[in-house]
Amino acid sequence: MKKSFIVWFLAAGLLVISAPARGAVKNFIKNGGFEQIGHNNIPAGWNLIADRGTKFDATFDTTEKHSGTYSYKIIIDPPGGRVTLYPKPKSLLPISPGKTYEMSFWIKVKNLDYNSFFLAPVARLNFKPQRFDVLPTIDLMEKLKGNSEWTNLTLRATAPKNAKHLVVDFILTKGTIWLDDIVIRKIK
Repeated sequence: MKKSFIVWFLAAGLLVISAPARGAVKNFIKNGGFEQIGHNNIPAGWNLIADRGTKFDATFDTTEKHSGTYSYKIIIDPPGGRVTLYPKPKSLLPISPGKTYEMSFWIKVKNLDYNSFFLAPVARLNFKPQRFDVLPTIDLMEKLKGNSEWTNLTLRATAPKNAKHLVVDFILTKGTIWLDDIVIRKIK
């Protein structure tokens, strides 16, 4: 009796340990914490492009981070310009039409400002092949006015009927921006 109880107890323990965590969030974006470094000082699975004439520097920061080893830091020199950071399509998991998705990310800024054309820095969430005419967008100037600490921002959008993929981008215009812990999850 005692031997069978021990065997049962050990088997139950192994089952609990090997079972996936209940309530674990499935992240639809890979390397959202910028822990994997790719080529040319760009996070693995991401693209970084700048408009002609924009002077900027991008690096992995080990001192200023929300969690993990790194955050991704982008400095755009005056008078500003436009730098776009976005995940490569293979870094985004396929989604389900009609479902609502939430993008959450941590951001810290210093001297954030409009560029010389008054373009605001934004975070956007959209879908492919059908796109929203008016993009679900966070105006970072509006949300981060006077704030210089790590801030969590979220954006929600419901996928159109023929949507298959997410489109995510951060358009940055002037100042220093740290990004970390980007999570995209299905909420309903």
